[in-house]
Amino acid sequence: MARQAQYAGGIAITLQHFSLLGALRGEVNDAARLIGYVNVQYNELGFERESTEKWGYEKLMAALHEQLSDAEIEKLAAEGAAWSEDRAAEEALKV
Repeated sequence: MARQAQYAGGIAITLQHFSLLGALRGEVNDAARLIGYVNVQYNELGFERESTEKWGYEKLMAALHEQLSDAEIEKLAAEGAAWSEDRAAEEALKV
């Protein structure tokens, strides 16, 4: 719905939730890539995470750190940072 409404903030929030779901399911590589895309969107939009998004981000990063090193997370996030919105949405729907 956020994509249909062209609401970039809603898209970023939704994709972050998908990233958390992926991480909790053990799909940490995909989750790390997806959060890389999300982080770029937050920066470009000038958004700061509100309390719910902060909580989800902290849970996501904890889940990623259970299986990946900082270097691995950074590498995967950099890959996702280069994605288009279409690619990010496509990957999120695989979660």
